[in-house]
Amino acid sequence: MKYLKKNKIYLVGIVIFLIAVIAIIIALWDILIPNDGSVYGNRLDNIEEYMPNDTVFEEIKSDLISNDHIKEVEYTISGKILNFMIDVEVGTDKISSVSFANKILEHLSEDAKNYFDIQVYFTCKTEELAEGDESIYPFIAYKHRTATVFTTTNTD
Repeated sequence: MKYLKKNKIYLVGIVIFLIAVIAIIIALWDILIPNDGSVYGNRLDNIEEYMPNDTVFEEIKSDLISNDHIKEVEYTISGKILNFMIDVEVGTDKISSVSFANKILEHLSEDAKNYFDIQVYFTCKTEELAEGDESIYPFIAYKHRTATVFTTTNTD
């Protein structure tokens, strides 16, 4: 008891310090680790208004597959990005491939084009190259929601 009376100021200081540290930890926890559960925050609010329905995606798929240069089309949606994976036939040039990406835009509404980013991954799974040859595949065509045309990677 004598020790407590003698060091009263130090003990009060330590208790205040510990309370302050606990309060800071709780505040940082709330700031750095949000508990709302959404990975995208509120960026996807109203996405339902702009989301193309399954019929539109099936129309895109069937339109692209009807072309002799395309073997397979798949699509996924990741937040505000529409991803299309297109496997083309051997011998399909890059200009033709980019025109396939533009066909996707023909099926989307103006609202959807202005809301979603669109990525189109082009591959040629069956391409066989001679030694020393380089392939243009795989490459990506990308359209930002504010852009009107696709830009591509692998621009050789």
